[in-house]
Amino acid sequence: MIKIRSVRQIHAYRLLTIVATLLPIGTTATEIAASTALGVVRYSAGMVSIDFDVPRYGPLCVSVDEGDDLEFAWEEYHNLHQLPNEASFRDCDFSEAVALAPEGNPMPMGYQVEVTEEVREQYFACSKICASNGHKVKVCVGGSIGQANGCTTECKPDRTIDVRTTIGYVPVGRVCRPKNADGYAIFTGVDTPESCRRRCDKDFPRCGAWEFENYALDDKECELHERSVVSYNETLAMGDCQILTNSSENDDSYRCCWIAKDVVEAQTGITMGDADALSGSSSPFGWFKILAISIPTIVTLFIC
Repeated sequence: MIKIRSVRQIHAYRLLTIVATLLPIGTTATEIAASTALGVVRYSAGMVSIDFDVPRYGPLCVSVDEGDDLEFAWEEYHNLHQLPNEASFRDCDFSEAVALAPEGNPMPMGYQVEVTEEVREQYFACSKICASNGHKVKVCVGGSIGQANGCTTECKPDRTIDVRTTIGYVPVGRVCRPKNADGYAIFTGVDTPESCRRRCDKDFPRCGAWEFENYALDDKECELHERSVVSYNETLAMGDCQILTNSSENDDSYRCCWIAKDVVEAQTGITMGDADALSGSSSPFGWFKILAISIPTIVTLFIC
């Protein structure tokens, strides 16, 4: 039986328990080591642990999934407050803060906070040394791995941690490009588009796009494309995605290249959440350019 005596031992122990589960869904060993060095560990589904001694040397920004909760743990004599908005966070203004753990005592076994999904940015700080040391944490909720948000602009890059597990994709064109057969992995007889997507998820960060084709010339073929190779503009030029799913036998046809949202954002300079990018048939992302859609199919694919 392991006897855990400190926050660092807790994080080290939890790291051992998460490596096997996080690596398959796209978190590299380097990324795990970087986040753990800053005291941030995803140690179970829906729970992110933050070593609250670390931000005494400067603010931390942490991006988490929707549905995640937080656990702050610390060995030193801090308190924990939740601040109401960005202005109070930047100014260390505690006049309207909620005191979560006001005593200022060590809490090595952690204080859990339920994250409100409707509030996309949430703020926490120690009132004792917030102004002098920048002892505070900004938490950004939702989005996919690598997607820009308020946390990517608030803190220094080496104090910004992304522990999200969601990878979002955009249906861009009929086949992935810049050229034919430039995928790095091809699988035939793949059951569904969802199975193809999961293969790309598991090979993050190398995989930046997946292409599924099921029609006369390609029988359920899944092709994975590197994020450094796939081209949004050249894929878009290949024509509309073709997703025809009818109930009659032998009447299914599917040809579509789905590119990771962060790759699309990087290549176009347009944030996926921009209203202009998602409005009407002039959308540059091809969201409305799919020829025909089975509602259950597209709902399944868009759940990220």
